[in-house]
Amino acid sequence: MKRKSKKDDTPIELLIALSIGIYYYTKTKNLNKSVIVFFISIFAFCGITFAIKHIKKKRHVELLLNSGVDIADKMSGEEFEKFLLVHFQKLGYKGETTPKTNDYGADLVLIKNGEKIVVQAKRWASKVGIGAVQQIVGAKMYYKATKCIVVTNNYFTPNAINLASSSSVELWDRTKLLEIMSKSNGRETAKEATNQIDISKRILCPKCNSELILKKGKYGGFYGCSRYPTCKYTKRLDS
Repeated sequence: MKRKSKKDDTPIELLIALSIGIYYYTKTKNLNKSVIVFFISIFAFCGITFAIKHIKKKRHVELLLNSGVDIADKMSGEEFEKFLLVHFQKLGYKGETTPKTNDYGADLVLIKNGEKIVVQAKRWASKVGIGAVQQIVGAKMYYKATKCIVVTNNYFTPNAINLASSSSVELWDRTKLLEIMSKSNGRETAKEATNQIDISKRILCPKCNSELILKKGKYGGFYGCSRYPTCKYTKRLDS
């Protein structure tokens, strides 16, 4: 799961403020006042931009907190990590997501009561196997954590459960996730919204591991990746 790198573009606020300063100078021919107008414009636009970003972030957090696990089932891996992070933060944890390259097996690094916890997030449509347990054990050593957890919207294979038991790894399956969600948002609606979903019947995309959904095309029905157009994998109904 790679994130797009941020480009070092010139801030739009600076360009707007510069334009205002130049315009004021052409009208007044007063350089000192034009410079003052330029800096006032920078502070004004930066303040507005900061306020807008803060409001958007707050709304995004509220949206994630109010999303049922049925919504989480359709998230990308990166979105699921953010989804878990806001729930952990609501429960008093501090932390952040790890870089998408060289994360050493952890998706979240959390701190609570002086204890460092590493978390691996698995938004899967199939059961999670021993690979996830092995990865989080390595992450625990690398980050020098005292606790490690694998969280999934699904369930774990018997082998994963056995290995976790002997490796001091906590496994949070769908049932535990619903419990945590209910605690963080203070209501039971998440559980009510998701009991009707049978995730075991879902079909996975072999390219990106997202869910395949039934679609209707020119020549009839077919399965297409839920991440289209990012992933354009298709599957015939009879294959």
